[in-house]
Amino acid sequence: MKKVLFYLSAVCVLLSFQGCPTTPPEPVDPRDAFVGVYSYQSEGALEADLGITTFKLPLDGTGEFTITKVGEGDKVQIIGYNDTINASVSGNNLILETNTITETIQGYNMQLQFANTTATLTDNILNWQTDLEAIVSVSGMNIRVGGQLTMNATNLTKAK
Repeated sequence: MKKVLFYLSAVCVLLSFQGCPTTPPEPVDPRDAFVGVYSYQSEGALEADLGITTFKLPLDGTGEFTITKVGEGDKVQIIGYNDTINASVSGNNLILETNTITETIQGYNMQLQFANTTATLTDNILNWQTDLEAIVSVSGMNIRVGGQLTMNATNLTKAK
């Protein structure tokens, strides 16, 4: 009799687990891994050979930018110093759009075009390289120059 009661109890316990409704997991937005305030360090330079002299303008710097979601899907924006870059999320990568800004750096008026490569997020650190092309206005002449910029940014929101 004890054996029958034991098996009956076991069956009741198993049936009670099957009767519990399971809630489906909340969908995860892949953009959430990228959203936040970032502190960045950039290294690079614009360089041009002007024939009689070589022109090199360093673009090293530090600062902050913010990544926010835009609408539905995979779109985000990087909002920083005087600029906004549109991007989309794919896994642990940001695919950044090319963007152009006009800026005065060290007294030179420039139109800078950033041909961004894919940015990779690893442990809340975002890294990418950018090929730069610029038109620099010097003494009434427009000079086309190029260079590279490396960005390393830490998500301050998630680094806590």
